[in-house]
Amino acid sequence: MPFRPSLHPAFSFLENRTDLAVLWVNRITGAALIALAIPFWRLSGDYPEMARLFPRFMLVVIAMLAAVMIVRSFIPALAPVNEGEGERSRAALLRPLATFGLLLAAIAASRYVDFFAAMFVLAALLVPVLGIRKWVPYAIGCLILMLFVYVLFVIFLNVPLTSLRPPGF
Repeated sequence: MPFRPSLHPAFSFLENRTDLAVLWVNRITGAALIALAIPFWRLSGDYPEMARLFPRFMLVVIAMLAAVMIVRSFIPALAPVNEGEGERSRAALLRPLATFGLLLAAIAASRYVDFFAAMFVLAALLVPVLGIRKWVPYAIGCLILMLFVYVLFVIFLNVPLTSLRPPGF
């Protein structure tokens, strides 16, 4: 019988090595994301005041989500097992590839159509690809994200993602 580290009794639901491996992959990935955020934070210090706002904001968001991923892997009730992670099937491989392909297509399309129209179509196409069942919270989240991007880029940073501008700007 191969060596298997003993588990805390709270993690007794981890019946196979794949579930345990997923926990360690999440911990290592989260730690790597946090570690990579530090040099990128320093690198963004060379940018002008407003130009460093967005990359630093995104680095904080990435580090916070990485910390959530790490903490979640240590809490038995929240441990991400049986969520499709670690599966070895064609569908488990095709889903991220299809998502990446759709993202590349949406970015390419945004050169020819309005950025927000391309992102709206991307959001709609991701519903079946990601297997989203509760689409109302997903749609609300997408709208909030698009509004945030609009305010940040079009109003604050004055980056023309769209020809639509609020009156007075």
